[in-house]
Amino acid sequence: MLTGRAYGAPLADGQPKFLGSAYSTDQAPEFANYWNKVTPENGGKWGS
Repeated sequence: MLTGRAYGAPLADGQPKFLGSAYSTDQAPEFANYWNKVTPENGGKWGS
């Protein structure tokens, strides 16, 4: 398990494209430190 902390803006902050990921409940509090968008995974493909 990685236990580091990110300092600074998310990787794609201020860029025309986004860098996103899916996350679990345990990861939610720190999610915005690393990513600037949430992706819907299969929900985006199947319209669920």
